Amino acid sequence: MVFLTDKNIDVFDSSGAFYADLFFEFDSSTGRDITLEDKLKEFYPNILLCDKGCTSKGVNLAVMKIICSCDFKNNKKKNR
Repeated sequence: MVFLTDKNIDVFDSSGAFYADLFFEFDSSTGRDITLEDKLKEFYPNILLCDKGCTSKGVNLAVMKIICSCDFKNNKKKNR
């Protein structure tokens, strides 16, 4: 996966251009074009990285950790 991140491709963002844009330029190791469906099957990791309600902002490859952005919800009830 490092060869993809070297090309600024976020393999952890399934809605990113690499997976969603039909005309995204990608030089595969075979020199052949690859369909969007095949990209998802071959490259997208089938793992849950961020908690529900959070979005992935990328990966810190130096420490192999996902960077998540989560909205804070204050569920503290007000006393009346």
